Amino acid sequence: MATEMFKYFLDYLFRGCGLNRLGLETLAINTGAIKMYKQLGFKQEGQLRKAIFRKNMFQELILMGLLREEWSDMQ
Repeated sequence: MATEMFKYFLDYLFRGCGLNRLGLETLAINTGAIKMYKQLGFKQEGQLRKAIFRKNMFQELILMGLLREEWSDMQ
């Protein structure tokens, strides 16, 4: 269900608003979200080591991006 909602949202942003690129950050331990973002076409663009202090420890952030042309190719 979340994946379908994101598909509509991405379509609106790229086609309706004319955006060329979307970027996001997520915690590396959030594997479910990372899997969903990859299914939607997002590519991992980087990783920030020990970027967030959460639950008494430093955690990594994953940087991901998706271009309009990549989104269009998937449709």
